[in-house]
Amino acid sequence: MPEDTVILRNVNWNRVKVEARKGNAGNIESNPPVSGSPKTLQRDEDWVIRSNAEDVYYRRDTDPDHPTGEMSVWTHRPCYGNGETYEEEI
Repeated sequence: MPEDTVILRNVNWNRVKVEARKGNAGNIESNPPVSGSPKTLQRDEDWVIRSNAEDVYYRRDTDPDHPTGEMSVWTHRPCYGNGETYEEEI
C-alpha cells in the first residue's frame, strides 16, 4: 500500500503551536501523537507527516498571536493509502 503524505503548512502566523495525532481510533485522543507533537511552526514552515492509511488529526493554538494554551477543535484529514499528498494550511 502506498504511503500518503500530509503537509501542515503555516502561512498565517509568525509562529503557531500545532498538535497532531495519527490513527483510526474513533476517539481522537486514543490515537498516538505524531512524533515531535506538539510542534511549533514558524511562518512558511511545513510539517510533513507520512501515513500508511492512518487518518491524521491536527489542531493549533486558538490565537497564535496571543497563545494561552487553548487549542482549536481537531481537523480530520482522512488518508486512504493511495499515495496521495494533502496540503493543509493551518
